[in-house]
Amino acid sequence: MEFKTQQRELHLYTDNYFQIEFSALNYKPTGELYPCTQIQTMKARISFYDIKGHPNDGELISVELSK
Repeated sequence: MEFKTQQRELHLYTDNYFQIEFSALNYKPTGELYPCTQIQTMKARISFYDIKGHPNDGELISVELSK
């Protein structure tokens, strides 16, 4: 997944999509979440582990979405 911040673009990955913790702030999602298509324009607070030697890459841990 790619996340764009005001300063840079982050390239984050996970070995298992189902292990990522998703949460929502200020709204209630309906139905099943499809991150590849539904969260592209949303604001998010993300948690990830840095990968040494790769400043824009990391392992995704959690995503908190807001509208």
